[in-house]
Parts: sequence; structure tokens; C-alpha cells
Amino acid sequence: MMKGKILEMNTPEENKNEEIQKQDIIVQDLQNNQEVLKRRGKELQDIHQISNEIKDISDSMVNKINEQGAILDDIEGNVKETEDNAKKAKQEITKADEMSRGNRKRMICFIVIISAAILAISAIILYLALR
Repeated sequence: MMKGKILEMNTPEENKNEEIQKQDIIVQDLQNNQEVLKRRGKELQDIHQISNEIKDISDSMVNKINEQGAILDDIEGNVKETEDNAKKAKQEITKADEMSRGNRKRMICFIVIISAAILAISAIILYLALR
């Protein structure tokens, strides 16, 4: 005798109801999984879009850096050229100053010679007039 043991026997209708409940649970799980997959797919699309935007920004920055590098090269060239021109100008000014001093010396010598000649001629005329 089986004392204390109760065998549960489900009727075919109860078995069918249990099977339907299990299938409903499976369907709900599948629907939940589909929603999660859709959400994750959307998140991946968002990440892809953001990464494309970051790439575009990065490319734009590279272009700006290259443009600025070219501008800096131009500025550097202009500064070098200005420096060279300033050195040449200093040399020209020094040369002009030396020439100006030489011309002054020549002018003074010329004036002294002319003055000496005038004095000599005046002295000769005066000597001849007094005789």
C-alpha cells in the first residue's frame, strides 16, 4: 500500500493548458528578445553614426592643420625674406653713409684747394699791384 503518496495525474485538458502556458511564455520571451535586439540594433546604428561624425570632425581637423601648416610656412618664408631684406638695407645704408662721408671729404678738399687757389691768385694780383 502506498500510504502518503499521492500520484497526480493530469487530465489531457490540463496538459493542453500547461502546454499553451509554456508556449505563451516562450512567445513572450521571443518578443522580449526581439525588442532587445531592435533596441541594440538602434544603439549600434547610433554608435555608427557618432563614429562617422567623429571621423568627419577628425578629417576636418586634419585639413585645418594642413592649411594652417601651409600658412605658417608662408609666414616663415615672409619673415626670412624680411630679415634678408633688412640685412641688405642695413648694408646699403652703411655704404651710402660711407659714400656720403667720402663726398663730404672731397667737397671740403675741393673747397680748400679752390680757396687756396683764390688766395694765391689774390696774393699774386696784390703783389703785382703793389709793385
